[in-house]
Amino acid sequence: MEEKKRIIYAYSSNSYYEYRKFHGDITWLKVGDTKRLAADRVAEQDRTASPEELDIHGEWEIPFEYRDYQIHSILKRNDILRIRKKREWFECDISVVESAINELLTGVSRPHSFPMRSEQAEAVDKAYKYFMSGGDDFLFNCKMRFGKTFTAYQLMKKLGVHKTLILTWKPAAIDAWFEDLNGHIDFDEYTFIEARDFSKDNPINFKDDSHIVLFGSFQDILGKDVGKDVDEDTKAKWVNVKNEYYDLIIIDEVHFGFGTDKSQDLLNSLNYTKRLVMSGTPIELLQEGSYTEEQTFTWSYNNEQNKRKEEEKRGWKSDVYRWLPKLVLLTYCLGEDAEKLAKYYNEEEGLTLNKFFSSDDGKVLNNAKAVERWLDNLAAESPREYNSPFNNNRFANKLKHTFWYVSRIKHAKALTELLRNHWFFGNGFEIFVAAGDNEGIPGDTLENVRDMILRSKKRTITISCGKLNTAVTVKEWDAVFMLSDLSAVQTYWQTGFRPQTSFEEGKKEDCFIFDFNPNRALQMAYDYSEILTKSEGKTIDSLREFLEVMEVLSCKDNKLVPVTIDDIIEQGTKPEFAHKKWSSPFSINVNSINESIIDVLSSVAGAEKQKKLFELAKSSIGEGKTFKPQDKVKGGKKEKNIINTIKDKAISVLQKIPNFMYLSDKNEESINDVLNTVETDLFKETTEITIEEFRMLVESGFYKKIILDRAVQAMYLSKI
Repeated sequence: MEEKKRIIYAYSSNSYYEYRKFHGDITWLKVGDTKRLAADRVAEQDRTASPEELDIHGEWEIPFEYRDYQIHSILKRNDILRIRKKREWFECDISVVESAINELLTGVSRPHSFPMRSEQAEAVDKAYKYFMSGGDDFLFNCKMRFGKTFTAYQLMKKLGVHKTLILTWKPAAIDAWFEDLNGHIDFDEYTFIEARDFSKDNPINFKDDSHIVLFGSFQDILGKDVGKDVDEDTKAKWVNVKNEYYDLIIIDEVHFGFGTDKSQDLLNSLNYTKRLVMSGTPIELLQEGSYTEEQTFTWSYNNEQNKRKEEEKRGWKSDVYRWLPKLVLLTYCLGEDAEKLAKYYNEEEGLTLNKFFSSDDGKVLNNAKAVERWLDNLAAESPREYNSPFNNNRFANKLKHTFWYVSRIKHAKALTELLRNHWFFGNGFEIFVAAGDNEGIPGDTLENVRDMILRSKKRTITISCGKLNTAVTVKEWDAVFMLSDLSAVQTYWQTGFRPQTSFEEGKKEDCFIFDFNPNRALQMAYDYSEILTKSEGKTIDSLREFLEVMEVLSCKDNKLVPVTIDDIIEQGTKPEFAHKKWSSPFSINVNSINESIIDVLSSVAGAEKQKKLFELAKSSIGEGKTFKPQDKVKGGKKEKNIINTIKDKAISVLQKIPNFMYLSDKNEESINDVLNTVETDLFKETTEITIEEFRMLVESGFYKKIILDRAVQAMYLSKI
């Protein structure tokens, strides 16, 4: 027999809720219960109780034995004012009602009691098993809107840790960390401490029996002026923090400054058992192969959009993922007429976006006439003239608020000047320069942009060259215009994902990247898919999945045509890119150098010139140990020369593997195919080492297998 449930509901009218909220008054809510549908019960009262339409702000299913008067009693006990005696109206917002319900059901007065989603639970389980098996460093590679802070806290709780230190280069993230800990019933035993509230004279007090979460920024712990000497007050303030022992350290937004010497020196000075690092785009760490598949949980755009597709197939019966919009990548040319007007053009270099949008004085663009013609193209009404995003039937009504990314502050200011004087953009758009001093506008850049969008009756353009392109949310942004030649995969996708933010009230289900460097866009698509390829997986499979969840279109002859997987492979595996992968310093793990590795590399051509350095390296290693530069005298010239020499010889071996692959009778698809080759004489002839020696270099961890696998697959795809 199905258990009976009761519904607690809370409703209000616009005057009682939105109007009072807007004017800074405490909102009013009616709190009642019903055995029927809340909408049916409220509809009955809508006809008799109020001249205004009534809006349901929340409804909760609770066990049948509980009643609304019990919620009323809790509200009264918590000093929530009742509107008229015996009436069910209270001065409060929805979070207060949720807290009262949770207090009734669990004894904890907090507004949130939601469980983890399946993927969040999976992340916690994988990290927990890794730590319990002896691991000490785990990566949450999870895109924005995954709920990384909430999931990290759930892992903290499951591990049973008492002292947690959270460090970030983004101090503004404190709000999310504070609210997730103090707002959910699962974490009521933990105390949140903000480091910046303390000083030398008011030190942080650690209690051995307490559960503490200490939040601090790298800026604070290193001193307010990073790069300068740390002031004495900051040093004194952090003495007991640095001397404390932590069960868990969490590094938030790890793609910011994590690899700097200051960050690494700080982390090396701290005492802790386990470390969790988190980022929505830790692409450089993945490129480097710094984290193995075992110590990484990944929740990518691909995973998210596959969940969204499942919801769509079920007719949106649930909408957990519906308002995480689908991203469309479009490649555009500037237009032949605009390119012909541009200066600084030669056949060898080509027309770069940085030069096209350049300015020497921040007032006038060097290619003003060419850029003005390009703007005319964007304003064109006829697709026969130019298939403009702003007038295309598919995009025009969706491009209300856009983010334009250029390479320099001067370029941003000069482009803004031209836009404001343009017949189309100057009349219909409000433009904000999020660069330099923001044209002298005081206050926080992000808040200024949000305010502009909220108050403006026009469409808006935000122009930036480094601000707001990562770790910020402007939910109204519909698209990003890529107007610079940035080539770093991490920066490209951090910027590209800015519009992919939930905006349910705006019914945003699509967002866009318009890239005016078509070849670069395809290269970024290849590199992103390659990085997401799992160990022993195939890049081509990742590319197929990428194209299933992200539509990629190219504007050719003023028509939008789908980009194929062959188009992306052709660009991504061009010889200059495929061969470059064999020269990557990321492919080498210098912390695993041992005597056997030195013996192999010292036999490579040219190594005799560094004979003394190789001998010094061998003499520095104890039997059965590895040569670790961090154990040596810091900055020692000989130690640096040893490492650089070993890396040079290791890369020289890798650079010869493409020759082997070209001459081999077999088309090697993975690094395992190379390691298991039967053409051993050919391998020795082309690389100067035996296949057995190469296998030892890979299996010892000196060569990072996942990076070599990407290189082999790129070579293979370039040939088929």
